[in-house]
Parts: sequence; C-alpha cells; structure tokens
Amino acid sequence: MSLGLDRWLGPPSPDGNVPTGQSEQTIEDGRQRVVKRSWKYNLLPGIVLFISSCDVIWEVLRANLAATSGPFSVQLIPVAPAANIAGAFAGLLFARSQYARSVRPSLTWSARLTTSPSIPASGWAVHLANVGPGLANVSEVSYTLEAKAPNDGSLRCAGSRKDVTQLLERAGLLFGVDYHLQLVTRDAPLPVAKSAAEGIEFAVFSIRSLKIIERLDFRVRVVDILGDEHEKSLPLMATVPKHVLLVHSESNLAGTTSA
Repeated sequence: MSLGLDRWLGPPSPDGNVPTGQSEQTIEDGRQRVVKRSWKYNLLPGIVLFISSCDVIWEVLRANLAATSGPFSVQLIPVAPAANIAGAFAGLLFARSQYARSVRPSLTWSARLTTSPSIPASGWAVHLANVGPGLANVSEVSYTLEAKAPNDGSLRCAGSRKDVTQLLERAGLLFGVDYHLQLVTRDAPLPVAKSAAEGIEFAVFSIRSLKIIERLDFRVRVVDILGDEHEKSLPLMATVPKHVLLVHSESNLAGTTSA
C-alpha cells in the first residue's frame, strides 16, 4: 500500500500498513516552500513599483509645500505619470502572483514496503512525484546522513549522492544490494503526474540498512516555468513504521508486504 506522506499519520491500522514515526522529526518538517523568486519577473517589477511610488509621494509633498527652493524644488516625474506607472506595475505583480499559484508544481513524497528491481530483497521504497499543476525541473538534490559506524561510532555527512554512497559504504552497506539511490541530475524534468504512484523511485532501503541508518534527510529543489525555486525535504526515518524495524529477516518483511 502506498502511503501519502504530506501529513503525519497516526497509529498503525490493524493490518500494520499505516506507519508511525520513530524519529524526532516529522513529515511536517518537510513542507514545500518557495526559496527563491525569479528576479526578472518579481524583483525588477518590484523595484519599479517602489521607485514610482516614492516619486508619487515626493510630488505630493512638493505640491503641498509649494516649495520654490531647496530640495523640494526638484521635480522628478509628474504625479499622474508616476501614479500610472505604479498602478500598472502593482497590477503586474498581482497578476504574476496569481499566475505563479496556478502553475506552481506540487512535490509529493510517498513510501511503501515493496519489492524493487533496484535491490535483491524487499525494502522501504521512497517515491517522488510532481502532482502539478505546473511543470518543474530539478535544480539541486542534497542529503544529510548519520549512520552507525562498524566500530560503534557514528558517521555523518551532508552533501551529494556521491558523498552519501561513500559514507554508506564505510558503514558496511553495498549500493545495489542494501540500498539504491536514484541518480537525479540537474535540469531533470519532473512532469505532472496524475498520482504519487507515477513518480520516480527516489530511493529504496533494505531492513538491514534501515537499522544502520540513524538519520537520512532528502532535500530536492526544483525550478518552475516562471523561474521560482521550490524546495521540499523528507526525513526518511520519520516515515518508517516501528514494526518494520522490528522485522529480523527479509523473508518476514516479504510476508508482511504480501499480507
């Protein structure tokens, strides 16, 4: 069963399919947010609006003071043209904000117990989908990882997919056997999907790897058609049910999945 993870889910159902988190982080920690606006379509009109508004105020003060000398004797743009410019750019920014909402991509994480062609055994698979309404292109993918070291210490890193795979190898986990991280390059398209099931398999981890990983956060940034950047993260271990970590063999996990 696929689990939508845009909100924190409650206790498991009798069939054990609904997860409860075992991490201090919750799904709410990864709400989608806008991290950067396009300067061409947002900053420049805002600057023009600010300057024209300041000019209107200046001209109104000049008219009220009737100054013939001093700083208020300097005339910039007359009130009427400046007010028209301010009104036009205010309307432009309002229309832009409304249009941005109508083409805003909506990134969705989902996770489930499943068999995957990426690793030999069943595992906990995480999928990423853009359920629209707007298109998006990936601008950055980063990870934060904490894992148990073979000598009872702790391994930590924050960086790229390559950094994470190297650290997991030091922790004794093999890529393609214990886990798989999908390679998502810069500018990779995320087309609009009808459901989370149509997204990409972003990562999959065996039970063994989940017992070694203490924390793994995914962070994805995408650019929409207006040039705005959106970010959404997922604390992986907050999505894993407690009963999954109590499974001691891959055969038991497969039985749980098929039930």
